[in-house]
Amino acid sequence: MYVLYWIVHRLILVCFEILCLLHDVVMQMSWGIEDLEKEIGKLKKHPKHIAFILNRVSELEVADLIYWSMEADVTYISIYDVKGEGKAQSHLIKTILKQKCPSKSIHWDATPVKAGEHAYVVRFLSMQDGRGDLVRIAKQFCQETEAKTLRPMEITKNLVQLNLSTSGIPEPELLVVSNPTLSLKGFLPWQITTTEIWHTPATKISEAVFLEALKTFATSQQRYGA
Repeated sequence: MYVLYWIVHRLILVCFEILCLLHDVVMQMSWGIEDLEKEIGKLKKHPKHIAFILNRVSELEVADLIYWSMEADVTYISIYDVKGEGKAQSHLIKTILKQKCPSKSIHWDATPVKAGEHAYVVRFLSMQDGRGDLVRIAKQFCQETEAKTLRPMEITKNLVQLNLSTSGIPEPELLVVSNPTLSLKGFLPWQITTTEIWHTPATKISEAVFLEALKTFATSQQRYGA
């Protein structure tokens, strides 16, 4: 019975993947960067920090996501995949973007943008930057407590925040999950307490899908539990 369920489940996913690919082809034929820029200009608000959870990594597709985000005036852009393929291909992505938008100033690390500076921060993340980062901090605090350089009462939320590898970078306001099923895959659990999560089952994010995520964010109302 379980085997039959697994086969049916896989067939549904494969069929859905084919439909998503066909949808992407149609949208690519009817959409261009000019259309994207025009629609972005109509939005009431844009996220300051956008993050993407990708099921697979293609340097050309990731370069497009970063470029579109910069066109949408998003200052902080995070690209996440579990295995760290984005990190491994980062040099190729950087080269593509230098050719695509040579005039844009991009920080390729976690350096915050200074007041008045017109620049963008792009980070490539993996599982190690999410749960792995919290494990690293826990080990560090244990060692410091054992060495009596840190007292347990001194361990606070703010101290954890300061020791994160993303310290100084604002939390993502919009998280786009590209995967057949909605799964955060270990993405930065500490940093997404107030993040708007938008899911697309497509494994490739087209201009139209990207714009739909921005439109959803632009109309969302964050009540912070109220």
